[in-house]
Amino acid sequence: MSRTNEAEPVILSIGIAQEFSKKASNERDYDQIRAIWQEVQENPEIVGDETDYHNYSVVLSRLDDYLTAYEIVKRGLQQFPYDTDLLADAINYGSKCSKYAEAQGHLATLIGRPFSSWTWRAFQFTIDFFKGAWSWQKDKKTMQEWLNTALRIAERYQKYCPSDERSYLSEYDILQSLAKLAMDEENYDEADRLMNEALRKLADIAKTGKYAAVRCSLRYADEMFQQQNYQEVIVTCDRALQYGQTTTAARLEYLIYLSALSREALLYTMEDWRTNTEEIETIYREYLAALTDIEDDYLRNIRRRVSILAARTGIDPPDALQKKLNSNHGDNIDPDMLRAFLQRVAEAHEN
Repeated sequence: MSRTNEAEPVILSIGIAQEFSKKASNERDYDQIRAIWQEVQENPEIVGDETDYHNYSVVLSRLDDYLTAYEIVKRGLQQFPYDTDLLADAINYGSKCSKYAEAQGHLATLIGRPFSSWTWRAFQFTIDFFKGAWSWQKDKKTMQEWLNTALRIAERYQKYCPSDERSYLSEYDILQSLAKLAMDEENYDEADRLMNEALRKLADIAKTGKYAAVRCSLRYADEMFQQQNYQEVIVTCDRALQYGQTTTAARLEYLIYLSALSREALLYTMEDWRTNTEEIETIYREYLAALTDIEDDYLRNIRRRVSILAARTGIDPPDALQKKLNSNHGDNIDPDMLRAFLQRVAEAHEN
């Protein structure tokens, strides 16, 4: 970075490069980000610790600049050749910028290290590499071998990081992929066995309560909803909300949304569904809770279902829910108008 202005920042370390690049990213000053990296490339005396290299690479990866992110971690590996986080980053970014052979080289180095030195990134990115190889690996037999290797690594992941629920989700995804490979061979019994095993293991971790498993619960609840096992969805969502959660990685609002949809589906199977005020109000409350942070598609569906439920039962949603729905622009449906329309349809059908 040629400095024509005395106020222009001086890059003293990888940590400083990361700090300046993050600021430039927030300001969308991509030329500055390039200039910072160019100076780092040209000056071998600019160094940092393992975390500095990782954090610097993350800034570029969030801009989808995986090639520069990869070059940054390669620079870090010159200084820390056996750091498992940097090796994992190199595998991850290398495969995303078509450096497949190099990524496999980093993978070989990582696998040569004791599992006790592996971080969650080492386990997760290695599994992701094997799972994602369909994008560039042609041979189906090789893919099957790699998926089985990934399965063994997922089992190790669970032993070394038992409270990290990503290990169980990885196992679920791998078993599902192996089931699809079995379908390719028309081995449907094996495919069913693998899918059932995947679901059973996911259910086990969601139900035991030994570890916080919000994301596993969400995946399991989603699958149960697709199978129309609505009671199991409700129980799973209630249990998931009892887990403590230190991050927002799993969307609690979506869990509540699934629970509300399931309760509504079950409501219509009850003889007194039109007058079951208690259950209808529970559904309304869950839809209201789901609206704290949910995507537009789900919002539109909640708006429609609340309007229809109010019209069909004659029980209006609470003011807080109606206010929340009305505060969002979109295809609002007036419950009174819809109620009158449904009544006309019913009368026409009787005649």
